[in-house]
Amino acid sequence: MSERGVVIGGAGAVMQRLDDPMAAVEAVELMARAVDAASVPSLVRRADVVMVPTGMWGYRDAGRLVARRVGADRARTVRSEIGVLQTTLLNRAAALIADGTAEVVVVVGGEARFRALRSAITGVAVSETAQGPDEPDSRPDEILEPAADIISPYEIARGLVAPVQHYAMLDNAMRAHDGQAIAEHATSIAQLWASFNLVAQGNADAWHRVPMGPLEIATPSQQNRPLAFPYQKWHNSQWNVDQAAAVVLCSLAAARDAGVDLGSAVWVKAGTEANQMVPVSARGELWRCPAVEIAGQRALGLAGLSLADVDLFEIYSCFPAAVRQQARALGLPDDGSRALTVTGGMTFAGGPLNNFVLQATVKMVEALLALGPGAHGLVTAVSGMLTKQGFVVLGTGSGARSAVFSPGTSAGTDRRHAEPGFAFADCTAEAAGATPVRALVGEHAGEGTVATYTVLYDGLTPATIAAVIDVSPTERVVALCHDPVSAGEATHVELCGRTVSVDGHDFAVL
Repeated sequence: MSERGVVIGGAGAVMQRLDDPMAAVEAVELMARAVDAASVPSLVRRADVVMVPTGMWGYRDAGRLVARRVGADRARTVRSEIGVLQTTLLNRAAALIADGTAEVVVVVGGEARFRALRSAITGVAVSETAQGPDEPDSRPDEILEPAADIISPYEIARGLVAPVQHYAMLDNAMRAHDGQAIAEHATSIAQLWASFNLVAQGNADAWHRVPMGPLEIATPSQQNRPLAFPYQKWHNSQWNVDQAAAVVLCSLAAARDAGVDLGSAVWVKAGTEANQMVPVSARGELWRCPAVEIAGQRALGLAGLSLADVDLFEIYSCFPAAVRQQARALGLPDDGSRALTVTGGMTFAGGPLNNFVLQATVKMVEALLALGPGAHGLVTAVSGMLTKQGFVVLGTGSGARSAVFSPGTSAGTDRRHAEPGFAFADCTAEAAGATPVRALVGEHAGEGTVATYTVLYDGLTPATIAAVIDVSPTERVVALCHDPVSAGEATHVELCGRTVSVDGHDFAVL
């Protein structure tokens, strides 16, 4: 068996849910506890790198704080900013081990948003460990940043900055493409989400385990307020959670030294990502995501698998549109008839802002170990508004293909070796070639055709339509309709494909 193999030396998750914020610990302490729950201490002490995705906290170098708490004092630290795929850290960690640069890498993240929420509600102040700009070791050794903006200036100018607004438009575009009635569409996405809720009910680590059926999810109310048509609160990722997770990746030699049972270990077999960044309103085909198909199939191919070989899935689940477009691209049903999650998803299991993929990976490791030798799982991630896509293939048993990550190679390529190991490919260039793009214009005078839209609310009342409007075969404008009557009608009468009159960046329904 090759030393190039990448082993999950440990995976652990922790959660706290305390109404008294003074009794709750801060995010970095949750992260340290997750590392303790994940690992053999001897592995962590020899960690070469500690990687942390940026969260909604103020630490300048959370990785350094965690490393000191868990005894990994010699580790380099890496922080990935919001907008970098969460799977990037897992794939980079595996790559460092596969090419011999590192023996042990800890990837850890966490949030204490519920603690902060309870502090605001109760008026009881809480604090977190401070790292001043002049404090030694207050900056990570490496910071990963996204290459471009996720939202276009035109979307920002129209107030379309919340992810729920963009994902709602993607879901509406799928409905129109399918020729599905609005009421039927609402039922179908609620049924999908109810299937996620059912999984969460059986997940002891899920944040919201209360049973919820399709009707409750689909019906707007004060407790399930509409956010952006067709989405209510319970279609939305819930980020006010206190959760942390850690995955300890190591070489075969390090695993042996630490006494890891390789007969029942989980291996990181392959990973891919696509980092082309096209804003939602500029996507030529709003109803599909070619990059998922390309990067997803490449990941399975690198692991030597077909879709039929995959036992378990964790499809990134910030909103129904993300799940539905990924599922369709991969060739999976999106109607809830097959389990697409082992956690219950970001609405019910909990969706810490930039850390859910680690939570999901921990649960996937547990589920694969329960299945035994020869089991395989696929974990996916998206960044932004289904803007970037990432995949990690895990499996029990030895590594399956003979490739290692090669940062210097061109996109879409991988290097092969004569022994089993981790495989990685960057599919950005191929995805870009398969993704149609429309030009955006700031204003337009004349008629246009609605490509997609969403309705924004004032409380429970429809107030404004935000639409992406085709104004020529190659150009689009992002525009608003401020007529509440038209907004109300658009929640039950299809607006996609309708002709509208555009005046600058406003429009009226004809």
